[in-house]
Amino acid sequence: MLNKDRVKERFETLKIESRKRLEELRSESKERLEELKVEGSQLADKVRDIINEGKARKVTIRKGDRILAEFPLVVGIGGAAAAVIMSSTLAAVAAIGALVSDVTVVVHRDTPQHSDEDAQMVEFTEVDE
Repeated sequence: MLNKDRVKERFETLKIESRKRLEELRSESKERLEELKVEGSQLADKVRDIINEGKARKVTIRKGDRILAEFPLVVGIGGAAAAVIMSSTLAAVAAIGALVSDVTVVVHRDTPQHSDEDAQMVEFTEVDE
C-alpha cells in the first residue's frame, strides 16, 4: 500500500529538483565572438548600433593585434537607456574613430547552449482519490 504523504513528499522533491535543473540549463551559456571590419568614420555608428541592440556582453576595438579599447555592456539594456548610460563611451569611440582608419570591432555575445525546447518544465497537479 502506498503512503500518500510519502508520495506527496517525493513528488515535491522531484518538482524542486526539476526547477533547479531548468534554471541551471537556462543560465549556462557559451560565448560567441563576431568580428566586424569597420572604417574609422563609421566606428561610432556601428558601436552605437551594437549597444542599442542590447544583446552584446562586451565590445573590443582592435587595430591589427593591438587593442585600442575594450568595454563591457549591460546585457538587456538597449535603446535610449543604453545611449544615456554609454554616452561617455560613445564619445571615446568617436575619438578613436577620428584617429584611425580601419579597425576591427569584436562583439562578445552570450548564446545559450540549451533552448527552452531542450529544457521544458512539466507542471504536475495533485490528484485526490
